[in-house]
Amino acid sequence: MSDDVVVSLEDLHVHFENSRLFGLKGAETVRAVDGVSLDVHENEVVALVGESGCGKTTLGKAAIGLHRPTAGSVRYRGTDVWEAKDARGLLGGGDLDHDFEEIRRALQIVHQDPEASLDANSRIESILAEPLRRWEPEMSRTDRREHVYGFLEYVGLDPAADFADRYPHQLSGGQQQRVALVRALLMSPDLILADEAISALDVSLRINMMDLMLRLQEAVDTAYLYITHDISNARYVAKKSGGRIGIMYLGKLVEIGPVDRVIENPQHPYTKALLWATPDLASGERASDAHGIEDAPLRAIDVPDAANPPAGCPFHDRCPEAREACTDEMPPSTSVESAHRTRCFRADDDHPYWESAPLPDADEGSAAKRSAGD
Repeated sequence: MSDDVVVSLEDLHVHFENSRLFGLKGAETVRAVDGVSLDVHENEVVALVGESGCGKTTLGKAAIGLHRPTAGSVRYRGTDVWEAKDARGLLGGGDLDHDFEEIRRALQIVHQDPEASLDANSRIESILAEPLRRWEPEMSRTDRREHVYGFLEYVGLDPAADFADRYPHQLSGGQQQRVALVRALLMSPDLILADEAISALDVSLRINMMDLMLRLQEAVDTAYLYITHDISNARYVAKKSGGRIGIMYLGKLVEIGPVDRVIENPQHPYTKALLWATPDLASGERASDAHGIEDAPLRAIDVPDAANPPAGCPFHDRCPEAREACTDEMPPSTSVESAHRTRCFRADDDHPYWESAPLPDADEGSAAKRSAGD
């Protein structure tokens, strides 16, 4: 992994106001991202995993300048992205090392739904030539066409002239996603946010697409912030690239580290629950089946409301290892070993957590509350 940091998130918060019942009950604050710090280095793959609503997509969009932080900072090679955006039009660009147009070109996205992100009324050649017309105005039409055709052939859309002449609806989902990936790469970006980029594809196509993404990464020297709800996909793409896996829960980055350490020695109970529930990408076998584990490592199944998260550790009401200490304080980010960190008191042998009382089973707690009510 390079020592050079492309994007740095420092104590990032992104909150949204969510109106309830058409505004009749006022608004709730949803803490989509709640105090995340993360560096993405040159040519690195960081795969962020978590259930729907955990904040991983919001974090990714904040990292490439599509969501303004509520607090904290997003920096591209040391320059605050939002200072650069606000400085557009100012003489000297606010004396920043990188102006916003440069940052915008350097930070790209590949969406989950490629068809929706491609202009339905334009042919593929026109869609792909557009960024070149904008960012490489000195390039001739012939050179643009050769450049586009070369990329189409590289990603397996051959003969290139045939695919270049088609409209998006004339392509399969996998072919559309290859076009969307090429469009991002044509800008020679430093970082691509791949937001559930393969989730809409058939399982049989996912490994091929991940392999293609990694080949392109090596060819153009870019980094990926890879967003997925499937830890088996994250494990595949991070392991093959020598990257890292980050686990998100209710706006928090609860564990991050090299793939082998996170997968083979998970430190956060939520990571263990994800591993238990996820089938292996190749065999289709769940860890629960492979190891004869029948009961889910959770005290409760339902994810809490992001507008009203539990106090203390947000996972404590579902965590089988939770104790009273977990209800009062958010665990700090603790180093387990080099580059492997977690937000769990169990990583600290001296924390008062070990002396506090275990929480009752979630079902027992609910029963006790019902009895008290009677």
